[in-house]
Amino acid sequence: MSVLTELLAFFVVVAGQDGSCRQPSEHFTSSMLQASMARETSSVTTEMERQAAGLGRGSQRNPQFPLEWVHVPKAGSSFINTLVRFPGACHSLPSDYSPVELGRTGLSQVKEDLEDLCGEGIDFKRLRHPPIENMPGWEEGKGRFIIMLRQPEQRFLSHVRYFREDLEYSKRWASGCSVKMLTRQKWSEGAQEVCNGPRVSAEEIAKAKERLLTGFAFVGITDRWALSVCLFNKMFNMPCQSQQFEDLRPTTGSSSSKYDVEELQGWRDEADNELFDLATQIFESSLSKYSVSELSCLSCFLQAGLDLTSVA
Repeated sequence: MSVLTELLAFFVVVAGQDGSCRQPSEHFTSSMLQASMARETSSVTTEMERQAAGLGRGSQRNPQFPLEWVHVPKAGSSFINTLVRFPGACHSLPSDYSPVELGRTGLSQVKEDLEDLCGEGIDFKRLRHPPIENMPGWEEGKGRFIIMLRQPEQRFLSHVRYFREDLEYSKRWASGCSVKMLTRQKWSEGAQEVCNGPRVSAEEIAKAKERLLTGFAFVGITDRWALSVCLFNKMFNMPCQSQQFEDLRPTTGSSSSKYDVEELQGWRDEADNELFDLATQIFESSLSKYSVSELSCLSCFLQAGLDLTSVA
């Protein structure tokens, strides 16, 4: 049994821990669901690897770029620097293009630059955080999704700071953002992103977990950025470049993106923590599968010209 299948088995068991006894038919249904989902999961990465090598089918929407980036707000805008270097994504991109060095770190500026350089290689509407159901749709993108997820309280506080929202208001309306991105459409006409909306339900949390397990070719962790980029490059046979490790939107007045969670007074984003815990397990499983570690990534970091004392 693969690690991801074991994770799925864990998910199915936990999802059913409501204190009641299941009937045999429910056990059978759960087993069939587990087997089906495991088969789908095992084929995801292989298909992506084939596409990256130019051997497989591409996206019907955009054959040049077969991946579907799910851009959670305040969780890895800088990943665009990796995606535009994906084979076939941006033929006109200069090898030394760096928004940071050009002083163009606003998303609208980066979007403007890359639309000129990349044409239709990537749909840069993704920078504005469309949820799965809005772009491209779960069934259309299943198996080709990629995502970077961030420690939930850190993402939440970054959201509060950026949008200048009241803390208590945000606890009610901006929590569970990652779960909402995987399960909902934009909750109001004209809304830029899906974070602000009613609290998520237990059913939505379960659905988000299932989708993360069965529909994603890559899951990275922003809090382990260098290792996530190294893993992505290993999975899709890409060289490491310095721009992939640049921070497009650093925390104002700080070289660190760590916020003091004490101001939350013990509050936790429970929904996103459930999803993040699963994402971390998937990430660790991928590191093991592709033999990626800080040690094995030294050549990648050196290739990118990184200061190894600052790599985390």
